Amino acid sequence: MAEASLTTYDAVLKTCYGPDFIQEQLNNKNNLLERFDRNTDEYEYDGKNFTFPAHYGRNEGIGSRASGGTLPTAGSQSYKAVVIPRKESFGVIKINRDVIKASDKKGGAFEKVLSTEMRGLMTDLKNNNDRQLFNDGLGTLATCDGAGANSTTINVDSTRRLRAGQAIDICAVSGGSEGYGQLNTTVSSITNATRFVVADAVGTYGSLSSDYAVYPYGGHASDNSLGYEIYGLDAIVATTDTITSGLGGLDVSTYPWWKSTLTDHSAALTTLAMQKIVDDIEAAGNGSPSAIVTTSGCVRAYWQYMEAQRMFTNSMTMDGGVKAMAFTANGKTLPIIADKYCWAGDMFFLDEKDMVHLVLSDWEWVDDDGHVFKWVSGQDQITAYMAKYDNVACYSRASHGLLYNVTEA
Repeated sequence: MAEASLTTYDAVLKTCYGPDFIQEQLNNKNNLLERFDRNTDEYEYDGKNFTFPAHYGRNEGIGSRASGGTLPTAGSQSYKAVVIPRKESFGVIKINRDVIKASDKKGGAFEKVLSTEMRGLMTDLKNNNDRQLFNDGLGTLATCDGAGANSTTINVDSTRRLRAGQAIDICAVSGGSEGYGQLNTTVSSITNATRFVVADAVGTYGSLSSDYAVYPYGGHASDNSLGYEIYGLDAIVATTDTITSGLGGLDVSTYPWWKSTLTDHSAALTTLAMQKIVDDIEAAGNGSPSAIVTTSGCVRAYWQYMEAQRMFTNSMTMDGGVKAMAFTANGKTLPIIADKYCWAGDMFFLDEKDMVHLVLSDWEWVDDDGHVFKWVSGQDQITAYMAKYDNVACYSRASHGLLYNVTEA
């Protein structure tokens, strides 16, 4: 009986909430990830890592000579292998057995609960995916900045990515040990932009310095997201490395060409500053920005500047009919895309064709044993989970730039 029931519910899940539904839900609102290259011909996969060549050196066998002179010494293009590890992401749902029994008496009860669970899961997956795209690959939600001994009040650099009711781990940045932090606690409330309250006291023996950070809940030092999330823009568009051994195994100190253009603006936004970073990016490498990704506050700052100068504000229509403000530089029109997960004051200037989404397997229900739903051991529940194996990288970090500390409006 149980076997037949699970088979029926598997069919509902696969038919109504299969890959087409998942992609439609996750890729709406002009998802940034969908704007990146997804060319599987450019890389190799060895079961653990994605590997592709990064072009950094030109053929120097070029020159002018006198008539009859010796030809330039032959050269070639220079490449270095970039090795990007596969990242694994999961989404899990669980349904009580009483819902299954209700379906026997009232048709559609299971489908209604499943619909509610799926809508919620899709929203949560999209938010988590978007957050990771702007993160450092470590899973950091916030960095601690001091808290009193045995305190429930935590001071951090920003509470932008935290919310009341969120399950979190507060642990050491190096190694993920609990130390003075607290594993498996909950955000009780957000006090202000740099302070929040947790349900359990932390920092029993001392303050939580920047050696500690907040991560998505794992409940154990080896089970949280520390170091397991996809590489986001903070890891890719950078001049230093947050990833051990460097992004793709190339440390900036050893390979100085493997870095982006970063400009500390620390002032009100101007079109001159925007033009200059575009020029600097184009001078540094072979890329040219095709889009600007930033915050709503920076979009307002751009509008405010243009309005004050009595200048016409460009706009453009992107895929899916979404309209966006635009900035014109060097003959190209760049859409200005606002994302709530972008850090305050940041404006990323990206060459989208140079960004690459490395996908081994996109979101799908795991049914290796023939069933999507499984009975939860020792519980009167059934569960199912989705998995995705991928990562994000770029072919050349020099093709991108960041204008940061922009005063928002």
